[in-house]
Amino acid sequence: ELMRTVQLILVLIFLYTVSVFAQLSKPRPPNSARAATATASTTQKPSRQTATEIFEGPFAQDTTVAQQQEPYILVTPQDRPIDPEKYIIGPGDEIAIAVIGPYTQHFNCQVFPEGKIYIPNLDVFQIEKNENFAHLRDRLKDYLNNQFKESRFEIFLSRLKTFRVSIAGEIYHPGFYTVNGNSRLMDIVKAAGFKPTSSSRKIKIFRDSTTLDCDLLYALYTDDLTGNPYLNMGDRIFLPANEPLYDKISIYGAVNKPGDFEYRNGDTVGRIIQLALGLWTNADSEHVKITRFISNESQYKEIIVSFKTQPDFPLKSDDRVMVYERSNFREKYVVHIIGEVKYPGYYPIVEGKTRLSEVIEAAGGFTEYASLFQAQMQRMKREEWVDPELSRLNRMLVSDMNDIEREYWKIRNREKLNLVAVDFEKLFIENRQKYNVELRNGDLITIPKVTRSVTVSGAVLNPGIQTFKQGANYKDYIAIAGGFNRKARKSRIQIIKPRTGTWYDASTKIPIEEGDIIFIPEKPLRDYWEIFKDTLT
Repeated sequence: ELMRTVQLILVLIFLYTVSVFAQLSKPRPPNSARAATATASTTQKPSRQTATEIFEGPFAQDTTVAQQQEPYILVTPQDRPIDPEKYIIGPGDEIAIAVIGPYTQHFNCQVFPEGKIYIPNLDVFQIEKNENFAHLRDRLKDYLNNQFKESRFEIFLSRLKTFRVSIAGEIYHPGFYTVNGNSRLMDIVKAAGFKPTSSSRKIKIFRDSTTLDCDLLYALYTDDLTGNPYLNMGDRIFLPANEPLYDKISIYGAVNKPGDFEYRNGDTVGRIIQLALGLWTNADSEHVKITRFISNESQYKEIIVSFKTQPDFPLKSDDRVMVYERSNFREKYVVHIIGEVKYPGYYPIVEGKTRLSEVIEAAGGFTEYASLFQAQMQRMKREEWVDPELSRLNRMLVSDMNDIEREYWKIRNREKLNLVAVDFEKLFIENRQKYNVELRNGDLITIPKVTRSVTVSGAVLNPGIQTFKQGANYKDYIAIAGGFNRKARKSRIQIIKPRTGTWYDASTKIPIEEGDIIFIPEKPLRDYWEIFKDTLT
């Protein structure tokens, strides 16, 4: 007996050893495969990168498609409430019925594969072909109202059906897809992989005995969901290829998204402008130009239509649409006021209409320290004050100029070329309207503070700023400055008017005004030995 027991134990040990050896000799999957197997039930397969990612269109690869095996499974989350008028009831939908009244109840009714609904303890309802949820809800309420006179009813979609559809044509991943009741055409097109050569405006859905022609691009840009319908059980979707060259409509100009768009029968001026995301604010919608080629020739004709009155004007393949801008439409014209006004800053104007007095009034008027005598206005847009003659002379040598040219060159270089001829005192004190000039965009209005001073500069003993004295002439100010020094060139004294940049030869007849500069030049240095040598030679 003991011997048999030992033999049995040896046999069991042998069988166990063979089993372990067989397990060890079995090929093992690589680490990556084991990792994929371990996570397959919890991790979705990454979406494939397609040409869609570089395609200039709205469609991108959808990562909610589990493409490990066919049929592909598409899980579409809701992006908006279900539309009861458009949602078609079918097998797999679940309807919740709440009875509110003396006998409050709640029960769920599933739509069975043959299209019937069983209401517990009451009746069986047959779904009509292509019946939407709103219609079914009304039928159920009518029936229940007859059964429960003292109650009211609320009926909801509590769960959406899943079903299969197919997609084929110019896409990366044709085949069958399992979708839910919330899936639209856009969802399956994204999941199947939109190609750059795919048509986005001539998609067909074959549904029972009918065919739906869908403009998916228009639906996306305008939120018109007729081009992006809910999918139904058994739908067959086909995406044709688009014509890359001539089956297009082009739109340019004052639109938000100019470019080429696939042509679709029935396209109109209004529709193509919607695809271009609308007009600019300054677009001339009354004069939209359509360039249309005649037959297969290079000849063409131009048609002008109004977008406002002719939005339904039909377009043809290869039409070119041009929307012009209205010139100077609501241009942001401003002037800048600095200095002694109550509210300095930038002020909007209507160029060529707004006048100087209007913007000064808008700025709150002058302060008590404003010097109207020294106030000035400059035209900052160079193209309005550029002096072509001065530009020509600046390119010449002074020695090549004649006397008139040299004098013109000297005076113009001293002047402020962009200064506008305005006398603020005569306009705002004497109310002489001829100085109330029209303003231009960019004008700079400067109102300096009263200085009550005159500057004496150059070859005097005490140059500097002096207090302005009414009626004093230039000699009086030179005397206050201590008189001339030994280097003074008394015959060339200049009176400079900073407001205009004008230089005058000194004279007692020229009144000295606030802010003026009296300039006394120095005698030029002379090398008398050189002069003597030059005389001898």
